[in-house]
Amino acid sequence: AGPLVLAAGRVCAGADARRVFCFDAAGTPRLRIDGPGPGDRAATEGAGGRILFAAGRELVAVESNGAPAWRFAAHAKIFTSPALDAFGRVYGASQDHQLYALEADGALRWIHRAASDLDAGPAVAADGTVVVGSDDGTLIALTADGAPRWSRRFEGPLRAAPALTPAGDVVANVGGLQPAIVALDGATGG
Repeated sequence: AGPLVLAAGRVCAGADARRVFCFDAAGTPRLRIDGPGPGDRAATEGAGGRILFAAGRELVAVESNGAPAWRFAAHAKIFTSPALDAFGRVYGASQDHQLYALEADGALRWIHRAASDLDAGPAVAADGTVVVGSDDGTLIALTADGAPRWSRRFEGPLRAAPALTPAGDVVANVGGLQPAIVALDGATGG
């Protein structure tokens, strides 16, 4: 997984060794965070320097000093990095076919069940729309409250997090035998 460069100048990177390591700008180890599973996906920085990452089937949040903040367990492995919205809410996609929306304190806000595994990380638009792709080729957009906004089906799996343009449009990478990059209107999916 790619490293996370924190606002304080530290760099954090996960490892298959059930740990996330953070180093200062000189490369000196400053923090070792033990997780419940492989921390092999990129971490995300939350408010106040909080570090959020997936480890096995859990989303984990720790304070900037390494003190535990909270953990949330999905029913299967989370292969993606968590995403945050403007309010600090956390979104995680899991191989249990579910997209989890958590409050900033780790409390469950809502769950959306998809038709297949969610191996792609979610993306959150400025208006709070959450977009995620699934293994069956469905790109799903949900409101900030978890209500379906639109969905669009493609002929290959969506295993990379979608990108959002400054205008709110969605760009997604469709895999499979005929891979493609698609651009969609963020409001309608058209």
